[in-house]
Amino acid sequence: MYVSDWMTKKVITVSPDDFLSAAVNLMKDKCIKHIPVIKGGKLKGIISDRDIREYLPSKA
Repeated sequence: MYVSDWMTKKVITVSPDDFLSAAVNLMKDKCIKHIPVIKGGKLKGIISDRDIREYLPSKA
């Protein structure tokens, strides 16, 4: 069995120039926890729901 048998083939991505709110909305709408950040066809990083939660102030 290969990774290609299990990988996501239609990957949802964001650009480093997108607003953080766009990534948050994509995560909510698509029920995903990680989004690759792509610029010029190259992977620049990955943003996760945890990254965002740690960045945003607590609601408490």
